Amino acid sequence: TSVGGSLTQSLSKIHEFQLWSYACVFNKIVVVYATHRNMDKIGFIGLGRMGRPMAINLFSKGFDVTAWDIRPEVTQSLAQVGLKAGVSIAQIAKDCDIVITMLPSSIEVDSVVQGANGVFANARPGTVVMDMSTIDPLATDRFNVLAKHHGLSWVDAPVGRLAEHADRGESLFMVG
Repeated sequence: TSVGGSLTQSLSKIHEFQLWSYACVFNKIVVVYATHRNMDKIGFIGLGRMGRPMAINLFSKGFDVTAWDIRPEVTQSLAQVGLKAGVSIAQIAKDCDIVITMLPSSIEVDSVVQGANGVFANARPGTVVMDMSTIDPLATDRFNVLAKHHGLSWVDAPVGRLAEHADRGESLFMVG
């Protein structure tokens, strides 16, 4: 029963945060599902070699995806395949229930989440911010604290595998 008790305790904690995180491999992508509210609007920031196919895969699975990249032509190219083109980071943070970042380093994540036009200053309380970038663990810890300060949930979910796996929807997510 200690195993059952510990499982029940863990499930209770998950419900407390109103968030279930599933990491799936083999033709599936991470799905974040809030248990007590509808979270179907996803903002995707960072449309490079890994982010672009991930955003497209989410869209092809039926999610309402608004995409944004520092390069406007990349954002517009995704709008041509049906995704919504984000106007700014602030707009994505205001409009979306889940904001996903897929960026090159801690520096870029910092510039996207902080500041007056960043995710933290503009997202509604309860928004889930999922960082899929492979960044410095100390930076991740700092972003987690800052997200909580703003009433947001921070999910650290760096991606394993290669860009070809992202193309096929076979990325590996290490959710922690």
